[in-house]
Amino acid sequence: MSDKFANNKFSVMAGGKEVVCDILFKFQSKETGKHYMAFTDHSKDREGNPSVFYATYDPDAESIDLAPIQSEQEWLMVRDMMQTLQEEAINEMRQKLMEAHQAQQELAEKEQTEEQ
Repeated sequence: MSDKFANNKFSVMAGGKEVVCDILFKFQSKETGKHYMAFTDHSKDREGNPSVFYATYDPDAESIDLAPIQSEQEWLMVRDMMQTLQEEAINEMRQKLMEAHQAQQELAEKEQTEEQ
């Protein structure tokens, strides 16, 4: 992939201003053969949550050429992928927290043993 997505960021012009967007995730669908991404420009929605956008893209194009998701089937696939990635991230975080807790317990036990 070219450096247009370096550091999982890209810039677009919107309203005459350069807007830097962060890519949240990318994937290619075996079903459609298309590449999809979720990204944010760090704006907020009406409830104050970060705005997240979804699009298709061509990783081989020289410029960033985002296109809208065309069908309900594609939206469902992207939603399912996002849910899967969120679950994986949560599970990874839980594992890291458990490992940190275990390391903390081992350190406390070691310190207690050394004090005796």
